Amino acid sequence: MSFLLAQILVCLLIAGLIGAIIGWFLRGNCSNAVKKCEEEWRLRLGALESDYAKSSTNHHYSPEQATLKKESQPVNNSSQANNFNNLKQLFSQRGIKLDDHKIELYSKLDEIDFAKAPDLQDSYPLEKLAGIEPQEIKALQSLGINTTKELTQKIKNATDIKQIAGGIQITPEKLRSFVGMSDLLKLPLMDSKGSKLLQTIGISSLSELAASRPETLHNELEKFTKKTGTQTTIPSVRVLTLWTKIAKALS
Repeated sequence: MSFLLAQILVCLLIAGLIGAIIGWFLRGNCSNAVKKCEEEWRLRLGALESDYAKSSTNHHYSPEQATLKKESQPVNNSSQANNFNNLKQLFSQRGIKLDDHKIELYSKLDEIDFAKAPDLQDSYPLEKLAGIEPQEIKALQSLGINTTKELTQKIKNATDIKQIAGGIQITPEKLRSFVGMSDLLKLPLMDSKGSKLLQTIGISSLSELAASRPETLHNELEKFTKKTGTQTTIPSVRVLTLWTKIAKALS
């Protein structure tokens, strides 16, 4: 009996020793695996921080980022004259050319951070228009039209479009699109892609925009992009509200 107990005890000791050895190996491998995993995630985190730093450095403002003031930001209560003079000086420093009427209009707006916002000018070179070809630019320049503002001043109605389009061999539809884009580019924060996008839903002038509801425009833009699969950022209702507000003052 005692011999049997001794054998059982020896077996238990051997089993315990084997278990301890196996546990030691497993613990060593797990520790290495954990260290390897930590090192891998440390490298990934470093790469993400580097990418973020680069994107912050190369950041381009959009209407929903630093170009629009936060709604919770307190309103500047300085006099309109001071606002006008400050803006006039600011635009001069930034090389932005606007007439006094436009600066006066902007002085009444609290939504835009004019120190950072892009696309604030009244007029741009014809190259700014989306889809315009070099030969079409030359054709318009031959008529003394060198800027988007001059284009809207020279061409004011369907008769003008028909006559000029025939004379410089541009289709009336394309010339009408260029005129519409030029008119919409008078809005702050509006670029050629934005003006072209509005044209896809039938908005080709400031007067048409002024008569529209921002919520309706946003819904129509969403439907258009979903239907066509267009990969573009849709202006928010807040931006569209700002544009319609300014369009009413300009048209």
